[in-house]
Amino acid sequence: MPEHVVRVSQPTRELVNSDVSFEIFSDAQKLGTLLVSKGTVDWFPRSAQSAVSLEWEELALLLDAAFEDRSALLKAARAIVAS
Repeated sequence: MPEHVVRVSQPTRELVNSDVSFEIFSDAQKLGTLLVSKGTVDWFPRSAQSAVSLEWEELALLLDAAFEDRSALLKAARAIVAS
């Protein structure tokens, strides 16, 4: 099982113009950075300069679909990782 490290950079007030930033590591290798704001969730894969951006409603739909068919989602994710 890989060892995961999550680093959080968090503002001390309600999110308005500042994002909360999560740096995600697996076995000391950076997986990416997750930025959370009032309007969107942005995922920057390691070394990427552009993000995958989802509005909260889109993220909710994606996670609801994953909840309904987790095995299909994991199969698709593993196929992407293997390629």
